[in-house]
Amino acid sequence: MPRRLITFLALMAASACGRQGANPLTPEFDFTLQQAADSIPLLIGRDVHVEDVWMTLTDVPSDSRCPSNVQCVWAGDAVATIAVHPGCYKEGCKAASYVLSLHTTLEPKSGSGWGHKVTLLSLAPHPHDTARIDRSRYVAWVRVN
Repeated sequence: MPRRLITFLALMAASACGRQGANPLTPEFDFTLQQAADSIPLLIGRDVHVEDVWMTLTDVPSDSRCPSNVQCVWAGDAVATIAVHPGCYKEGCKAASYVLSLHTTLEPKSGSGWGHKVTLLSLAPHPHDTARIDRSRYVAWVRVN
């Protein structure tokens, strides 16, 4: 767990620094398949490079998870939309991306695209009270095999 926290904090710090002057082909975040087999964060709207594919958490169209300070009969569910792009994605190739709708509680929790299985492990932040979560704060933790 500390490794996850350190990775997440490093990614948040990197995203706060800005990308002025960066090469457009340079990934926001670059992970090896070994790192991704443990877990990696996908920040909403940010491209992540894993081996020969790109991934983007594009949306969280629904989030009915039970708030942390409320006692619920059911845990609820959230859906994370993750696009898996081919390796040539940043170069403008016309190959289609796979769009996966993965759930936190219900099925499917995993899907495949471009030869990689993507499993949604968790979605942060967790709801608190009845306040809506700002879309820009979502982070999906995924495992890629």
